[in-house]
Amino acid sequence: LDKEDENVIFSWDSTKYDDGECLMEIECTDKWGGVSTLYRNLDVRNQGLIYSIPPSEIEISTVTKISAIIDYENPQAVTMIVAKTSEGVLAEGQKIPMYKEGNYYYGDLYFENPGFYVYSIEVDTGHGKLSSYEQNLVVSEKQSVVTEDDDENMLAGP
Repeated sequence: LDKEDENVIFSWDSTKYDDGECLMEIECTDKWGGVSTLYRNLDVRNQGLIYSIPPSEIEISTVTKISAIIDYENPQAVTMIVAKTSEGVLAEGQKIPMYKEGNYYYGDLYFENPGFYVYSIEVDTGHGKLSSYEQNLVVSEKQSVVTEDDDENMLAGP
C-alpha cells in the first residue's frame, strides 16, 4: 500500500478472477490498534480485452498472419493456441508466441493439411492469464487457376 496525503492507494490484478461480481474486503488498523472493515462489490470484466478477427481465406502451404489488439498494459507474454477439430472434438493444441509491432500483436500460422481449426489468444499478465474467445479457421487446399491455350476457343476477327 502507498500512503499519500492521508489516502491509501493500492492496485490489484483482476486476471485471477472470473468475470462477474467479486466482494472485496478491506481491513484497516490504525496506529492505536482500532480495526475497521469495509466491503465493496467489484464488477470484474476480463473477457473482451483481446480483439482478433480470423482471416476469411486460409490456404495450405501459405503463411497466414493473425493479428490481435490486447487491451492490457505490458503483458509478460502473448501466445496463440491453435488446435485442429474433427467432428467437434479438439485435437492437441500448439502454442505459438506472438510478437508486437506498433499497437498490434501478430502470430504467423502455416498449415500443411486442410481442415477445420480453432484458435484463441492467451495473455500472461504476470499475475494471471487472460484468454480470448475461440475463433474458427477453415483451411483449404491451394487454389490453382487453369488456363487453356486452345485456338478453338478464340474468337475469330474480321
